[in-house]
Amino acid sequence: MHLDDKAHMRRLRAGAEGYREGGCPIGGVLVDNTSGKILGTGHNALVQEGNPIVHGEMAAMCDAGPRRPAGKPTRRGQPLRP
Repeated sequence: MHLDDKAHMRRLRAGAEGYREGGCPIGGVLVDNTSGKILGTGHNALVQEGNPIVHGEMAAMCDAGPRRPAGKPTRRGQPLRP
């Protein structure tokens, strides 16, 4: 499986988790551009937490925390974009 496919599947699983919790089915991932390693995943938690800031990509960045090396290029993604 191609790395981007793995990241996409991880986003979809995270979105499904959010949906099972009663929220929006939008997941996000943060990927290290150099190694391709998935650093963090998360999902939209607007409904669950009543917090308009917790979008899928924001949750993924929080999940990555210290695994996100400072100054290294990363990419984020979510399957639904406006």
